[in-house]
Amino acid sequence: MQTGDILRLRQEARDALGSHGEELYQMHANAVAALSDPSKAEDVRVDALLTLRAWEDAGLFSDEHIASWRHILAMDDEEAAQAMLADTEEATALRRNTPFSKSALAYPHG
Repeated sequence: MQTGDILRLRQEARDALGSHGEELYQMHANAVAALSDPSKAEDVRVDALLTLRAWEDAGLFSDEHIASWRHILAMDDEEAAQAMLADTEEATALRRNTPFSKSALAYPHG
């Protein structure tokens, strides 16, 4: 494989991650909206916390990843939104493995 082929494949991989990242961002913007809806917020938080407990019990993710999500779920709505939607490597990594249910990520359509 030549250098040009390698560079092209790397760019294709970056492009794919970028579009997936945008989709994950929108899904988490939906979850932020669900957390801000008084009729949904408690159920969304409880479901996410139960997912975190299941991950912890099964050893699926690092303690740091789980602790970061627990910290976000304990924040007020505005702080949680900022943390979840931040344009940082940490927020992007958190969005890749989310404790939110499909219905929260699809809110208000879920």
